[in-house]
Amino acid sequence: LFVKKMEPYLRYNFAADLAEVKQQARTYLSNYKVTPNIVLNGSLQQLTPEEVVLTPGSMKLIVHVKGNLSVKVD
Repeated sequence: LFVKKMEPYLRYNFAADLAEVKQQARTYLSNYKVTPNIVLNGSLQQLTPEEVVLTPGSMKLIVHVKGNLSVKVD
C-alpha cells in the first residue's frame, strides 16, 4: 500500500541525461587524444537504456551503445 502511494513521486525521466551523455561521447570520439600517442575517433549512433541500478548514494543507468570506434596508436 505504501509503495503504491509513493510510486508516482519516485519516477525519473532519463531522456535529458541520455541526450547530454550522447553529446559528450560524440565530443570525446572526435579526434580525442587519450595520450600523445593514442587518438580515438568514432561515431555514436545509439544509446539504449538497459538497466537502472540503485545504490545508497545514486542511481546508475546501464546503457547499450551502438557505433564505431577507431584507435590510432603511434
